[in-house]
Amino acid sequence: MKFIKSILALSAAALAGFSGLGFAQTVANASFNANSTPDGSITDWTINSGSFGALTAAQWNAQQGKADLLSSSPGNPGGNVLGTWYVSQQNDVISQNISGLTVGKSYTVSFYEAADNRSTSTYTPGSMYWNVSLGSSSANSTAIATPGASAASGWTQVSLNFVASSATEALTFAAKSTSAVAPEPLLLLDGVSLAQAVPEPSTSAMMLAGVAIVGSLVRRRQARQG
Repeated sequence: MKFIKSILALSAAALAGFSGLGFAQTVANASFNANSTPDGSITDWTINSGSFGALTAAQWNAQQGKADLLSSSPGNPGGNVLGTWYVSQQNDVISQNISGLTVGKSYTVSFYEAADNRSTSTYTPGSMYWNVSLGSSSANSTAIATPGASAASGWTQVSLNFVASSATEALTFAAKSTSAVAPEPLLLLDGVSLAQAVPEPSTSAMMLAGVAIVGSLVRRRQARQG
C-alpha cells in the first residue's frame, strides 16, 4: 500500500507541474487602450524616462497627414499602439511591475513591434529595436531596419524567454536605435503578454510518458496483490 501511495504522489506531482505550464500573468493595459494621448502618462505603466504616447495607427498617421502609412497592430486591430520618438537622443524607457511569478520558472514575453517614419527625411541607415527586461535579465527584440522617408515597417511579433528571480519583477521596454534618428521614426509597441514558457514538445512527451509508466506500475502492483 505504501508503494502505491508513493507512486500516486509522484504521478500527482508530475501532473501538477504539467498542468501549470503556459499559465498567463496579468499585464495591465497590455494593448494601451486605457487612455489615448499623443504625449503623456500611460495608464498602469511607468515612464521611467523619455517620451511616449498611445494613439491608434490612424491617429499617428493623421499627425503628419499620412493616412495609410502605418497599419493597425495584428494584436489590437483598430486599437491604440504605444509610440516613442527621439529614440537615439533620449533614453525612452517604460515599465510595469508584474507580480505572482514563480522563482526559477521560465516566462515568455510576447508583443508586436513596428517602426514608422512619417517625415520626408531619410535618416542614416540602421536599425531600431526594444531592449526588454524582466528583473535583471534582458534581451533584444528583432531589429527593424530604419524606415526611409514616408515609410513604415510591417508589424512583427516577438517572443523572448526569461527566468524569474523574484515573485515580483519589473517588465521593462527600452527603445534603442543603432543610428541617429530624431524625432522620427517612431518605434511602436503593442499587445504585450507574459506567460509561463511552454516546454519543447519532446519535454512534454517525456512528462506524459512518465505519468503513463507510473500508471502502468500501479496497475501491475494491484494485479499482483489481487
